[in-house]
Amino acid sequence: MDHPNIVKYFGVYEDEYHIHILMEYLKGYDLSKIITLKQFNSYDEKDICEIICQLLNALNFIHNQNIIHRDIKPENILFADKKDYSSLKLVDFGLATNTHKKKRKSVVGTPLYINSYPQSDIWSLGVIVYLMIVGKHPFEGDTLETLFDNIKNKELNLYELIKLNCSDESKDFIIKCLNKDYTKRITTAQCLEHPWINKFNFRKNSNLINNETVDTLLDFSNKSALQKEIYFSWLR
Repeated sequence: MDHPNIVKYFGVYEDEYHIHILMEYLKGYDLSKIITLKQFNSYDEKDICEIICQLLNALNFIHNQNIIHRDIKPENILFADKKDYSSLKLVDFGLATNTHKKKRKSVVGTPLYINSYPQSDIWSLGVIVYLMIVGKHPFEGDTLETLFDNIKNKELNLYELIKLNCSDESKDFIIKCLNKDYTKRITTAQCLEHPWINKFNFRKNSNLINNETVDTLLDFSNKSALQKEIYFSWLR
């Protein structure tokens, strides 16, 4: 999963007692913290769009490899730097699966963000955009049964978006992400071409990692376990 908006995995080695996984260190908050702190560190629609564009780049990359994350939520969206919205990293692929596998009957993921397989990542994306703009989830419930019933049967409440004077492009984006018929739901590639994303002219990240980074990773992977341990001991 080598992509600028996906947390980097460098390698793994084990000693007598532990398995050590070497991953990128992210100093920033997760998106849930940023949403919670919105009143102190406000963001506008352009900031939201910038964040979502980066998330879309990561999703488009994994979807092109027939991988579905299945647990897209603010807690799994981190930032490499506390003061930089452009350093988004998608993490936690514990529930990810291959789209070629037979459709499962079991429901996985976080209740507020899940919907029909296989386009569940796009539903989650729509929920996040709504949450960031409005400050609450589009579908809620006191119990899981009530929540799932509301997701299945209630219409999307657009009044909250209208009340906040959101752009028509953002409303259209949310509606297309939260289409309850997953066969008609917008894809990641279509999301990246949506007028809301293009409105702010964000440069789309390439799926390719630059050659210098590749050389660095290859060099690191060729080092012995002892060399790696010495290196990280020096960093500490």
